Amino acid sequence: MLAPLDLVVLVTLSRRPNGSHGYDLLQTVRDEHGVDVATTSLYRALRQLLERDLVAETEPEPGEDARRRRYITPAGADAVAAERTRLTKLFAAPLRPARTRA
Repeated sequence: MLAPLDLVVLVTLSRRPNGSHGYDLLQTVRDEHGVDVATTSLYRALRQLLERDLVAETEPEPGEDARRRRYITPAGADAVAAERTRLTKLFAAPLRPARTRA
């Protein structure tokens, strides 16, 4: 099971085949997904995703933009697919109102 911010980060990276640097990722999470995330929270999530091998990063080549780019890994894509399946099953179950005591 992925934390909500982890899922949003991985989904965002899955839509960026050329990867994304931190600030671009932060702006996308805020603007496109409507998640008001603090910069420190995003970088903490990225660090944890890197440690779990769900995200990889590359150092810039000489002459390129100096920012490191992050990419979703195959394991990250598998985690997103598993989370999609889990959430689909969760929301497919009928909702039953709680019984109230008289």
